[in-house]
Amino acid sequence: MKIKTIIYQLILLLLPLLYLLLKWNQLAEKLPMHFNTHNVPDRYGNKTELLFLVLFMSAVGFGLSMLLLNIKKIDPKQADRTDFNLMKKISWVIVVFMALLNLGIVYEISNYEIDKPSDLMQKFIFLLLALLFTTLGNFMENIKPNYFVGVRTPWTLNDEKNWIVTHRLTAKLWFFGGILFFFIILIFPIDITTKLLLPFLLLIAFIPIAYSFYIFKKDKAKIQ
Repeated sequence: MKIKTIIYQLILLLLPLLYLLLKWNQLAEKLPMHFNTHNVPDRYGNKTELLFLVLFMSAVGFGLSMLLLNIKKIDPKQADRTDFNLMKKISWVIVVFMALLNLGIVYEISNYEIDKPSDLMQKFIFLLLALLFTTLGNFMENIKPNYFVGVRTPWTLNDEKNWIVTHRLTAKLWFFGGILFFFIILIFPIDITTKLLLPFLLLIAFIPIAYSFYIFKKDKAKIQ
């Protein structure tokens, strides 16, 4: 049932908050809140700021899950065709990702030692991101046209064939791209993977958009 899913996901999203509260009295008054590419703090904050960060991340994860679980009620584009079980699986992926990311952030900030910097947490976060795209890529091909999830360009939303072929490409791109980036993170030093992260995100974001436009132009040329 949906209500059980919501309760379980909410519990999972609140685990980082519980972890933070358990460590609350051990936290320093001045905490590193942002790190540069060399994992050195370049901005500090306090415990209250960390608390709000954790709450915000949990709220974002819960909000995204609620959107996915209720998409049939709010999406006017053929909502009756939306696969609820698929949306539930994607919502779990998002919730698990946000909960683990949140736990990682609390652990890194609460245990950071400026004289013993480590790149393990950065690698952990990057690996999570790679696994997220690989997992979402596994679902992407089965997403039906809608206004909230998937590659939502003017060309995919107005042409179901465009939607299908674009998401078929996106599924392969995200799945294999995520796997490739996962092994790059394991093999190469963190400074190299940090530099590669932005190009990786830009490629997997813009290639599907460009492809949907290409299919649109191709089909339009056939008609003319």
